[in-house]
This record gives sequence, structure tokens and C-alpha cells, in this order.
Amino acid sequence: MSETTPGSGARPSTTKATLGLTGLTVNAMALIAGAAMWFGIVAFKEHHSFNTFKHVFVPSFGLAANCVCMLFYLVGPWMVPGMNKTEPYVALGVVAAWGIYGRVYFKRRSAKLGRPVFLTERSATAS
Repeated sequence: MSETTPGSGARPSTTKATLGLTGLTVNAMALIAGAAMWFGIVAFKEHHSFNTFKHVFVPSFGLAANCVCMLFYLVGPWMVPGMNKTEPYVALGVVAAWGIYGRVYFKRRSAKLGRPVFLTERSATAS
């Protein structure tokens, strides 16, 4: 990390740890958005306590807010002086690598176990 003099207004360069934490933050935001949509809309769709406001509107609003935050994360470095312009795109690369790894893992694991990756029909034990 480069040294700066106090009051100079210069920022130290971005370190690998900062980029790693940024990647984790982006991954967490993607996971939270996916979980909100899954649990709110898909999992409660046929539940007896399903409420359209609680299980469709609120998760959709959360997803929209998350998307706006991510959009600012990508556009912000060009609008706000002093922000690192490469950091959000490196973080997106981490997210893409994580997604590709997960896809490959699930496909290989399913093939090894002789199971389909996605179930197309309900099992006999599910009711």
C-alpha cells in the first residue's frame, strides 16, 4: 500500500484484501436478493398464510432496491471523485467466477450421483 501524507487528499491504492471484501459484499447482495425472491414468492406460493403484499410486493421492492444499489456501485466511480473505477468490475468478476464454479460443481456432483440437476416432477415422498 502506498504512503500518503496527512491532509494531501490522496488515497492509498486498493489492496487485494479490499477487492476480496468487495467481492464478498457483492456476492452477499446477490445471495440476499435471490433468497428474498425465492423464500418470499416461490416457497410461500401455495402456503396457507400466503399474503400478496408480504410475499410478492415486499421481496420485489427489496430486489428493486438491491438493483439500484448495485447500479450505483457500477456507475458511482465515474460520478464521485476518488472512488476506484476498477473495484466494482473486479468484484463482478469474482461473482461471475463464483457462479461458474457453482454451476460446474452442481453439474459434476449430480452426474456423479446419477441425479438430474433440476427435478422436473415431485417425488413420491413429497406431499
